[in-house]
Amino acid sequence: MTSSGCAPPIRNGAGGPDRTGTVAAALVVVAAVAAATFKIADSDLFWHLRNGYETLRTGRIASTDVFSYTARGEYYAYYSWLWEVLAALVHRAGGFAGLVAVKAIWYGGVFGALAWTSRARGGRGLAVGWALLYALVLVRHRMYVRPEMATLGLIPVFDGLARRFLDRGSFRTLYALPPLALLWANLHPYVIAGIGLLAAHAAGAAVDERLGRMSRPGKPAHLAGAAAAAFAATLVNPFGPFIYTPAYRLVFAEAIARAPTREWLPPGWDGYASFFVLAAAAALLLALTARGLPAADGLVFAGALALAAAARRNVGLFAVLSAPIVARSLTEISRRAGPAARRFAPNLARLAAGPGGVAAMALAAGWVSVRLLSPHASWVHLDQSRLYEPGLGMGRTSAPRACVEFIEAKRLEGPLYNSWALGGYLIWRSWPRLSVMVDGRQMVYERFLAWAQRKTTDALLDELGVRFALVSYDDAAFAATLARRPDFSLVFFDDVAMVYVRDPGRDAGRLEPYRWLRPHDTTLGWLPHDPEALRGALAEARRAAAAAPGSARAAMILGAVAARAGRGEEALAAYRRAVALDRAQASYRNNLGRLLLERGEWSSALDLFLAAAARDPREPIYRFNAALALAAGGKNRAARRHLRRALALDPGPGLERRIEGLLDELAEGR
Repeated sequence: MTSSGCAPPIRNGAGGPDRTGTVAAALVVVAAVAAATFKIADSDLFWHLRNGYETLRTGRIASTDVFSYTARGEYYAYYSWLWEVLAALVHRAGGFAGLVAVKAIWYGGVFGALAWTSRARGGRGLAVGWALLYALVLVRHRMYVRPEMATLGLIPVFDGLARRFLDRGSFRTLYALPPLALLWANLHPYVIAGIGLLAAHAAGAAVDERLGRMSRPGKPAHLAGAAAAAFAATLVNPFGPFIYTPAYRLVFAEAIARAPTREWLPPGWDGYASFFVLAAAAALLLALTARGLPAADGLVFAGALALAAAARRNVGLFAVLSAPIVARSLTEISRRAGPAARRFAPNLARLAAGPGGVAAMALAAGWVSVRLLSPHASWVHLDQSRLYEPGLGMGRTSAPRACVEFIEAKRLEGPLYNSWALGGYLIWRSWPRLSVMVDGRQMVYERFLAWAQRKTTDALLDELGVRFALVSYDDAAFAATLARRPDFSLVFFDDVAMVYVRDPGRDAGRLEPYRWLRPHDTTLGWLPHDPEALRGALAEARRAAAAAPGSARAAMILGAVAARAGRGEEALAAYRRAVALDRAQASYRNNLGRLLLERGEWSSALDLFLAAAARDPREPIYRFNAALALAAGGKNRAARRHLRRALALDPGPGLERRIEGLLDELAEGR
């Protein structure tokens, strides 16, 4: 303790070369580039791109909606206009593959900036690498091609510049903030997070100075002035202060709360367990090093955690804000533990701090990047990130490409109904010929959503005069409504969506409806038993598979219908095609495995059931089927183990009785 009774001065990141930290950070930067190299997976990109192309074509920045028929003319601030223009230029040069490549390189730079900021905050050695790996797990599910990229990249830059000014007092550092803020404000409205970060640094430094914990060369008042100047610079954009309305209205507006946008919901344990675990671990680290913790670190961590708890899209923001703080805390713990480790195990301590630690870091970074690119369920996957497809270009299920090609080939005319997530691609592919009902621009639809919420699904279809519908499989209410209405008929489907047309008879010769198939019902309860109906369903399933040869769902349906019709070889070929087309879908492997088990190929069936369980470990039927395969192969002990694991997954009453019955049979040796 000092004479004033306060904690010792807080150490900054000054010091000589940190080769170990540089190597550790470089390893994670490479892992980040690899983890970010996945195909287009965000539906909002398409309307952003279309608006970017329109801005380039017209030479003006739009301020009203022109893409929909439900909100045409409504005011809308295209607050990411500059990012959209840049994305359109990249797309024009390199297509969707070019966008993914630039995104991967950008995120390599983001993690390089995080490493620099971590060192500025006091992070050293392997602690920097481990903190960056922590950030990679948390941010990867947000590594989309979208304007948010700008925020995730500029946050560590603002963080590092603020810390450098306080530690060195160089005004040249502050001069960079207003122009960067101006650029950021035209790329993404989350520039407010950067202004808040500067304010937190200034306030925290003032508190530390007031308490006598430190006296830095850079004065808090000067940083606060720079924050005010940066805020003023953000107003230099086509929409002025209105760029700050999206964040407020998206979070607080009652009408927007009705919009089916998952990313604005709070994170739950299901899908975000690793966020809660890692956030708790980070909080514990801060508590252990609280005696020397800068006040700004506590403010930033608490604020970022509050934002992440409010909306799952902010988990990535929490990652880049908290990683440098975690690096500092890990460094402090290592410093405290170092003397004891060197005293009791000097050789091991030297190895862990040098080549051994770097080797462990390399293995960890490689393992995490491989797991992030794998479709197998894992704690490193947040939300639905395990479904991201490694590679460049568009993902197989990132857009309803086959459905929209069908719509354009048949020249279907609106008004149309479209599911929320499909509007962006319709804007990209079919506007201006077709106008969408809704898309990812939540705020522009406030009035429409308020009106639509009071309508039944039937009333909405009738009052809008919908002539055809593009419906995603997640849009269960509308899919069920369209399937039961006699005036709407299914005419096409792929792995992303279905196309229903009102009164397709008027388009005789152009459209051939599906009478028996119900692709939205994956329970296959609609499969007919009547021989004549079964022949009709089989003919339709063959037509659907031929019409959409790249659709795993169409192949799966053909396999199911063929199996019901007793055409084993055709069913086997169709199921194998479904698995080849969609390697991430556990149920397709399960269906193929059941057919192989019926044919007596228990070993091949077992491999498929285990692969399905690896992709969806919470589904008990895959464990039950694996037990059936093991029992067929005479491996009763292993079968009982899988049955007990299936019981632990809380199966329904029907499956539970089957599991218990099979356990009794195996116990009796039957």
